[in-house]
Amino acid sequence: MNLLDRIRKSIFLIKGRFHIRFQVERKGLKFRIIVHEKYRRALKWLKWGLAVIGIAAGSIAFSSVLTSVGFSFLMWFIGWLIERFGFGYTAIYVHAMPSFNIEPAKWLGVSSGYGEMAGREIDAVGMYFNEDEYALKVYRLILAWNDGNLDDPQENICTSIILRSSDAYVFFVYPNPMGPNPKSFFDRVKSEHQKSAPDDVLLPMFLQTVWGKECKITPSSYIPRLIAKYRPGDPYLLEVSSFDAVSNKPRHLDIPPIRQYALKIKRVEDLKQTDIEYSVLKLRP
Repeated sequence: MNLLDRIRKSIFLIKGRFHIRFQVERKGLKFRIIVHEKYRRALKWLKWGLAVIGIAAGSIAFSSVLTSVGFSFLMWFIGWLIERFGFGYTAIYVHAMPSFNIEPAKWLGVSSGYGEMAGREIDAVGMYFNEDEYALKVYRLILAWNDGNLDDPQENICTSIILRSSDAYVFFVYPNPMGPNPKSFFDRVKSEHQKSAPDDVLLPMFLQTVWGKECKITPSSYIPRLIAKYRPGDPYLLEVSSFDAVSNKPRHLDIPPIRQYALKIKRVEDLKQTDIEYSVLKLRP
């Protein structure tokens, strides 16, 4: 990572920490500065303090009219700015987490090719591991993100192929932070909080695991064909398998694949800061 990348990383991290504490909410020409509710008392005392300073300043004889006007304007501006402040509160949604130790070395690679659905062939991508039992644990974790369902039209599970170069990519699997389950959770939290503070703003946070594996694109790889033909919304299968040392190929376990509909395919340089993959690939050492 060169100096420019380190600077960009530092700026992004500082911006992220600042964003957690302060946000700007715009509605046309109007705006509010949203701060965490823990600062509510401090702003209240600041407002009272300004009132006291304003009253005390009335008994002070300033050296010039300009100084007096400048001080009055400063007090007005600070008071006006405080009136623009609103308060936010945080709520954390915790996706299903691993109940086992994560051992990256056991994830050997990514498979790709064809699968079968309703009697016809469709594209398939998958993760393969060096142990059957470990593969089953990962499969159950991913399935839990979709409430145990084998069909995922609501996109509770996110999968992506991020191209790092012409011969390398990173395959990601993670729970959707904007899926229906988190949305339902935050709607309930917001509804309950609004009973006591209707003007406060919810600042949602998430706790989740992100699985990623960097792979090479070999001459026999199916990945380039998949990238060329795939269109958003096309169904595909997400498979989990183990590796057969005898055949030197992934071996299917006795578990059904998960039907997916939104495979994200992007070049690494096209990632935006709102992409989870951005924070993994752009910010890590």
